[in-house]
Amino acid sequence: MIYFLGAAPVNLIKIGFSSAPEERLKALRLLSPVSLEIVGMIPGFAEREREIHAQFEHLRSHGEWFHATEELKQFAWLETMLHLWEQACPAARQRFRELIDTPVFDRSAA
Repeated sequence: MIYFLGAAPVNLIKIGFSSAPEERLKALRLLSPVSLEIVGMIPGFAEREREIHAQFEHLRSHGEWFHATEELKQFAWLETMLHLWEQACPAARQRFRELIDTPVFDRSAA
């Protein structure tokens, strides 16, 4: 999985690859002077990670750490949401479509 690891106190995001992102987060937290949290995850391997690094090269701070601009935060959020949507069962997708097609004032009846 490719993970987006937020370090909000320093306004950075690490774009990394790991077969166990949660374990990687635990290891990085031991070394970090600031709080860290996973802000997104998408399927992919090292090659896709390198492509994303290249796409956001203009935001690189150091190593795999990038400035957490709106551009990067939106990318991480959108890619994560698309991945979750693809993983959702057909019934959940249908229910979501019904909800977004229902006017807000009618949702209590939906």
